[in-house]
This record gives sequence, structure tokens and C-alpha cells, in this order.
Amino acid sequence: ENTHNRAGGRIYPFDQLETVFSFARERELRLHLDGARLINASVQTAISLERYGALADSVTFCFSKGLGAPIGSVLISDRETIDRAFKWRKRLGGGMRQVGILAAACLYALDNNVQRIVEDHEKAAKLGEIVESSSILRLRFPVETNIVIFEVVDESRDIEELRAAFEREGVLLLAFGGRFMRMVTHLDITSDDIERVEKIFEEVLDA
Repeated sequence: ENTHNRAGGRIYPFDQLETVFSFARERELRLHLDGARLINASVQTAISLERYGALADSVTFCFSKGLGAPIGSVLISDRETIDRAFKWRKRLGGGMRQVGILAAACLYALDNNVQRIVEDHEKAAKLGEIVESSSILRLRFPVETNIVIFEVVDESRDIEELRAAFEREGVLLLAFGGRFMRMVTHLDITSDDIERVEKIFEEVLDA
């Protein structure tokens, strides 16, 4: 998975991917890359999608995350694998009709929303700074792309109560197991939103 969700949107090191790919090749194993947020890794590292894709037998790619399309993912592989995937998609009820308007949104996202993903990363980094400025929160991982995972280290604060308090102020966080919470930036999050989040964090955490 690249970027890795539960590792806080961190980028899988390219040299390690090469090692995994070589290991699989030597043992005649097929390798799949979950690249739902691969565009984030590519933009941040300046490593092309083609280079990433060459290190797997199949790759998934999502248009509805950082690229901002309303729906859409693709599977990229050899013809035999794609033919099998089509059959299993139909068997599992995944077929759709009249999807041209959705495909148009995906094409628009590819044409217009790739390089702007840098802005999401910058805003996530700012959220990371906001988290680190609090004495009761601690970043779980360094912020590399658009996901921020942090721990509530003050055990007197109830995670669900905090989440609900933020939601009442319009800030949606995801409880992420134990005492961890997750935030994600995307194209609908503005710089003004980040400033507002900073004020809300101060208000809620000081309450």
C-alpha cells in the first residue's frame, strides 16, 4: 500500500519496493500494489507513476481521494488479469452502466488536480504543527503527505467525547484505534479552514 494509510500517509521507500519486487520475481510470485493514494507518493517524491507501476504485476489507482473526483478507481495489469477482473466484478455485482459522466470527472481530475496535491501535503504539515503545539497530543508518524495521525496522550480525555466536540465545531476526525485519531486534507480544505482548525483545537483542548 503506497501511501500507507495506517502509517499516517507515509511513502513506501522506492528502494524497498524494488527489493520486494525482486524477491517476488525470483520466486515467481505476483505482486499487487494498492496505489489508492499513489499519486500523493508520486507528486511528493517526483518518482513517476510509470516507475512505481513497473514494480508490480497489478496496480489499483483511485480518482476519488486526492484527485477529487466524485467516484472512480482503476485496475491496471496485463490483459489476462483484467479479463478475469471483469468477470469477478460482474459476479460480485460491481457492474455499472452509463458511467460516461463519471469517467469525464476522472479525466478532469487527471488534467487539473495532480500538481495541486502539493497543497494538500502543505496543509497536512500545518495540521501536524498544530498537533505538536499541544501538550496533550502527539504525532504518531511524521507527516509526509495528506494524512495526519496523532495520539491523545492525556488519558483523562475521552477519545469519543473529543471527537464529538470537534464535530460540533465542524471538524471531522476519525477515531483510529486505541487513543489515536486521524485527519486527512484534500482539495476541499482551504488555508482558511486550516486556520479555523487551529483555533478550534485550542478551544476544544482547553475546555
